[in-house]
Amino acid sequence: MLVWEDPVSVLLNFGKNLRKLCTTRPTITHVCRDLDINRVQFNRYMSGHSFPKPNVLDSICRYFDVDARIYV
Repeated sequence: MLVWEDPVSVLLNFGKNLRKLCTTRPTITHVCRDLDINRVQFNRYMSGHSFPKPNVLDSICRYFDVDARIYV
């Protein structure tokens, strides 16, 4: 049976996991430059205020070599 997460939990979990992934790189600014994502928008992802569009999520996942389920 498929269980859907609360949307707020998904945002917060994604942000938490994204922040952890960023610790594997020199700086968050470095990550933003590599991904060509505005730093302010990236901060919104990490804080749980926003979720990336599918193409941006794909770029993030490829960059960190992780599955798109990093939001759970």
